[in-house]
Amino acid sequence: AFDSWKNETYAQIVLTLLVGVIVLYIIIVYFETFKSDNGAKKFKSSTLQRKGSVKIEVTGKVDSGLMEAKRDFLRSVEAVYVATENSYTSFQDEIKAIEIEKQSSFIEANDDTNSILEKLQVLIKQKTETKTNIQELSNRVLDHIRVAPGISVLLDAKVFPPSMYQPRYTLVLAREAVHVITDGFTGQPSFGPPDPNKKYTSNRIRYITDNLVNLKTSSDSVNVNYNIKATTITNINDAVDVPELQNSIKQKYIHEFLHK
Repeated sequence: AFDSWKNETYAQIVLTLLVGVIVLYIIIVYFETFKSDNGAKKFKSSTLQRKGSVKIEVTGKVDSGLMEAKRDFLRSVEAVYVATENSYTSFQDEIKAIEIEKQSSFIEANDDTNSILEKLQVLIKQKTETKTNIQELSNRVLDHIRVAPGISVLLDAKVFPPSMYQPRYTLVLAREAVHVITDGFTGQPSFGPPDPNKKYTSNRIRYITDNLVNLKTSSDSVNVNYNIKATTITNINDAVDVPELQNSIKQKYIHEFLHK
C-alpha cells in the first residue's frame, strides 16, 4: 500500500511539473509575441484579411441617412483634416476664414450646424473647381465621415468585434477630385484608457474612397479600398505621412498612399 501511495505521489508531482512547464511556456510565448524591440506591444492576427475593397451604398439622398451622416460628421469634426497638394490642416482651421450667406440650405439644424456644413460646401467648391453639384458632393463626403462605412470595411476584413479606435479622417481635395481617407486602430486586444479615442491596438487600418466626383447618380455605390498593417505606434496621428500624402495627390494617384 505504501508503494502504491508513493507511485501515485510521484505521478502527481510529475503531472504538476508538466503543467507548470506548459504554463511557463505559454507565458513566455505570450510576452515574446506582445513585445517588440522598443518595448511596444505587438499583436499578430492570422484571421484578419489585411487588404481588400468594399462597395458602400450612397445614403446622401435619403433624408434619414443624410441627417445621421450630418450628426456623425459634427461629432467627429475635431478629427477631420483637409489635404491638398500644398497644404494639410485641420478642417476647423481651414473653414475659419470662409464667409457664408445667412440663408441656409440645410434644414432641421441649428445655426452653428448650418454654418459648419455650408462651409464644407464652400471649401469643396474652392479647392476642387468642380462642376458637380456641390451639395450632392458634400453629402457624399458626409457619407464617409461616419460610422457605417467603417463597419462595412471591418466586417469585410474579418475584424471581430468590428471596432476601430482613434478614427481620423482626411478630406483630400484636388482639381475635379475628392477622396476621404480614414485611419484608425483595429483588431484585438486593445490597450490604453477606456476612451475609444485614446485606445490603440497593434494593427492600424487605412481605407480610401474612390473619387467621389466621379459618381454619376445618387444611386451609385462607392468603392472603398483598405489596408491593415501591423504597427507599434500608439497615436494614430503618427500614421499620416503628410509629404507622402501630398506627393500622392500631386501624382494624381491617391491610392498609392493606401500602403504607406
